[in-house]
Amino acid sequence: MEPKRVAVIGAGNGGKAMAADLGLRGHTVCLFEFPEYEDRAMAIQKAGGIRLTGVAGNGFVPLPLVTTDIAAALEGADVVFVATQAQGHRRFAELARAHLVKGQVVVLFPGSGGTLEVAQVLGEEVGRVMLGEASTLPYACRSEGENHINIHRVVGKNFASALPSRMTGELIGLTESLYPLSAVDNVLVAALINPNIIIHTVGSLLNVGRIEFSKGEFYIYKEGITPSVQKVVEALDSEKQAVLSALGVKPVSYYEATSQMLNMSFEEFARISSKGPFNMQDRYITEDVPNGLTLLATLGEMLGVSTPTADSIIHLFSTINGVDYRATGRSVKNLGLSRMSLDGLRSFLAG
Repeated sequence: MEPKRVAVIGAGNGGKAMAADLGLRGHTVCLFEFPEYEDRAMAIQKAGGIRLTGVAGNGFVPLPLVTTDIAAALEGADVVFVATQAQGHRRFAELARAHLVKGQVVVLFPGSGGTLEVAQVLGEEVGRVMLGEASTLPYACRSEGENHINIHRVVGKNFASALPSRMTGELIGLTESLYPLSAVDNVLVAALINPNIIIHTVGSLLNVGRIEFSKGEFYIYKEGITPSVQKVVEALDSEKQAVLSALGVKPVSYYEATSQMLNMSFEEFARISSKGPFNMQDRYITEDVPNGLTLLATLGEMLGVSTPTADSIIHLFSTINGVDYRATGRSVKNLGLSRMSLDGLRSFLAG
């Protein structure tokens, strides 16, 4: 395996896990964080790297560069992995546009349709890079300190697509030494297969009282998915599968996707899962509702598929957090897709 130079964007849990794991495997990794989170980056810089524990390996992983300078982060990188929350995708594109160079590979983990937003920002410059997205992060992980990450599960089959999807085979070939990716039809399919938009949103809403009363002393997978909650999970998942069918692709159920990604059953994963969400401003809501469910619901509306469960969850979380997620989220209108026919949409995504 030839080592690669990798820029990891975002120093949250996912970014720290990426940087530590890839560094431990012999790749040269630069870790970037947005300037407003400089304290997070500086804690890692001061320590000289990240302490990694868990199933991916154990040890202290030095990082040659931890920075809030996007130009320095991207310089010389073969591959750029964006591990920010979905809300950070546009910000990354705006900062990176002037510094991305021809031939670089940019992959969003997870994408949640973010490649479409990045492509909007890059405009004509998008042709310089290979752009793609995966359905989820490569790990289930949690921070154990400012420069300590614990990985308790490595994702097996991670669904992915390039934008345009005719480039997916090349994208997978260029990244296979870093992460195994499994091709799907297009980036919208990769976005909708993300299990988090189903389980995080339903589990958080139907346990909101428990989460707030316990002040976050809550395990969504272990205690939150009771038989009644599971019925709503299945209803929302049925809507997602109907939208996938309307797109002309084979639907994948929540439980099938989870099993393939984690190489274990839902019940097995629940036993080893981490605590959370901690409140109604947690990423389980603020990422997965506006960037997952809003995309699902508006795409369903565009394709003539009813999504009453998704619509209800979006409405209730908008009420709880005082934000109109349907208006401000990642919708087909905001992504510039709403006036396309189905054939036109599929052609656009394929390139």
